[in-house]
Amino acid sequence: MRGKRGRGTAASDKPPVLGTIERGGRLVLHLCADVQQRGIEPHIQATIKTGSIVNTDEYSIYAR
Repeated sequence: MRGKRGRGTAASDKPPVLGTIERGGRLVLHLCADVQQRGIEPHIQATIKTGSIVNTDEYSIYAR
């Protein structure tokens, strides 16, 4: 039987994880409270240098 599908929250059993990896470099993982733009933006700004070329899984919140 399949479990409940969805994006998850930090309060649920499947909290969202944001991961960034530098090509040939380090991996950074962040356990996020939610998957809304205001929740992940600080992690992105702290991890990715302005002007970098970024490849994503095309999740819609990255486009903003």
